[in-house]
Amino acid sequence: MFGYVLINKAELKCREFEEYGGIYCGLCMALKESHGNISRFCVNYDLTFLSILLADLYDEKVQIYKKRCIVHPFHKKPVIKHGFQEYCADMTLLLSYYKCMDDWNDERKLTRYIYAALQKRRVKKIIAKYPDKCREIKKLLSTLSEEEKKNCDNIDKGASVFGCILSEIFAVKNDNFTNILKNLGFYLGKYIYVLDTYLDYEDDMKHGRYNPLFNQENDDNLKEKVKKMLTELISMAVVNYELLPLCEYAPILNNILYSGVWTRFYEKDKKNNKTSNS
Repeated sequence: MFGYVLINKAELKCREFEEYGGIYCGLCMALKESHGNISRFCVNYDLTFLSILLADLYDEKVQIYKKRCIVHPFHKKPVIKHGFQEYCADMTLLLSYYKCMDDWNDERKLTRYIYAALQKRRVKKIIAKYPDKCREIKKLLSTLSEEEKKNCDNIDKGASVFGCILSEIFAVKNDNFTNILKNLGFYLGKYIYVLDTYLDYEDDMKHGRYNPLFNQENDDNLKEKVKKMLTELISMAVVNYELLPLCEYAPILNNILYSGVWTRFYEKDKKNNKTSNS
């Protein structure tokens, strides 16, 4: 349920795309430094967005350098590090661990269990570092799992729980921005949940998996219903986002929230149109 808070690459300037890539690589390096090489497999776009947001909002001093890695072995790529990268790396690994355990419990995916087992010791350190936050996130994930096991047909219930999880993660400090960040995380989390259920709709139906959209009336209009839900949710996220005093990375963040988050939705739309026309 991650990887939907994307950039729209075509609309970014070259410098902005390089900065985005640098912060993404910075998060990847923070995962390596804090939790070892294997943790780098769970780096994702959603926490990259948070990393950029926090760096701009709190005017973080950044360290920029160039480095080769496994993905880019021949050319050094810019890496941008800042004070919140470690926090974002911790939350990335924590969410990945719980997602892997959920996949193991629900579908017995052995690879996910092995990955989670390898990260268990590191996750315990994260829990010790943020005990209250991690306790709340685990509680919310348990609630989400219970709703899915009950085959809850109210998509807003599951979306709200996932929204609360991202709300908890976005609230890094207790200051004047806390409530705004929590609201932004909440609506963005709801958006991610609804989009994920829509993108998985056919696959879930094929394999007999739970999906709250199965109970929507008049499935012929499902795309338009989902689009309306997504539009309302991202609009509420943007209302809160626009209250934040952003400057340095505002063009990148604007690109993500006003355009990039729709990338996967329209990719599915194009794919369905090609299938129907073939």
